[in-house]
Amino acid sequence: MFKKRDFTLLLLATFFVFGNVLTNPYGWAEEKITLHFWELAGGRNVYENYVIEKYQKLHPNIEVKLTTYTSEVFKSAISSALRTENPPDIFQLWREGVLYPIFLKAGYFYPLTKAYKEFGWDKELGPFIVERMTGPDGEIYGVPLTRYTTHFIYGKNVFEKYGLKEPETWSEFRQLCETLKGAGIVPIAEGDRELYKATQWLNVAIEREIGARNLDILLTESCLPGATNIVRWTDPKVVKGIEKIEYLVKRGYFNEGVNGMSEGDAMMLVMHERAAMIFTASYAFHTFFTKAPDFRIGIFNYPQINKEIRLTNAGWWGGCLRVANKSKYKKQALDFLRFIFDEEQL
Repeated sequence: MFKKRDFTLLLLATFFVFGNVLTNPYGWAEEKITLHFWELAGGRNVYENYVIEKYQKLHPNIEVKLTTYTSEVFKSAISSALRTENPPDIFQLWREGVLYPIFLKAGYFYPLTKAYKEFGWDKELGPFIVERMTGPDGEIYGVPLTRYTTHFIYGKNVFEKYGLKEPETWSEFRQLCETLKGAGIVPIAEGDRELYKATQWLNVAIEREIGARNLDILLTESCLPGATNIVRWTDPKVVKGIEKIEYLVKRGYFNEGVNGMSEGDAMMLVMHERAAMIFTASYAFHTFFTKAPDFRIGIFNYPQINKEIRLTNAGWWGGCLRVANKSKYKKQALDFLRFIFDEEQL
């Protein structure tokens, strides 16, 4: 005869099985493990810490240890760690730059193609982003954490004082800078102490000459051994884009001490109207709105150069999260990525 005690035990067993499925849909053994998550230091780490706390409550046997690095230290640390048998399980890496093709060729990335379909990322992110996360072998190797767009941010007071308008062409931009310089105002504030701002300028100047897709090829695919789809740095249009930056430098349109100044310091030059504008990315809006809430800003794009090239807010993938091929906990790492990008966490 089926007794009440037996029914209670059945309920408990059912709760245990289905409860485990809900919190652990992939059925891995709930052993005590640590997922190592490496990322660049920055304001966005606040979100990651928030998500980690929520995830660990659902999975008390999984500790997610977030380690953050400044840009230059990170490059050295991740290059060394991925060569070992115990790399970070999840790590951030730029979409552009020399490290991506080197790591891709070395097989350091775990393919995420199946995860894209399983989690619906392919539909959510769309073909444009999926294409840029896809390697030459057709596999997807990263999930974009941030995507920045680039703009000139300028002080409206300065522009209004001298009767200036937002330029649309390269000729108009040069004249704008010349007018500001003649008025004793630094045309462009810049700080490259962190060694990434020069990349912003290079990306947009070259993109305006050859287009976004060719820029992708130049920065990634062309660096891979045996690559057949190549855009070279010696291409006349690439050189032409670089020469435009050289022109701005030689004309004295930047502040002094660019390489010793941080981008934050350069923004302050604009806020205090010691410089008219700064070429930066969408992350800078937060700085202007919090540091100088009453400062009136305007924005315009880097001017169009080639009318055959579609005008874009050329930017870059500020962070793509990847899973290490040598990770011992790939299923848990993938599940944590799923959790990070779940809109319910936002």
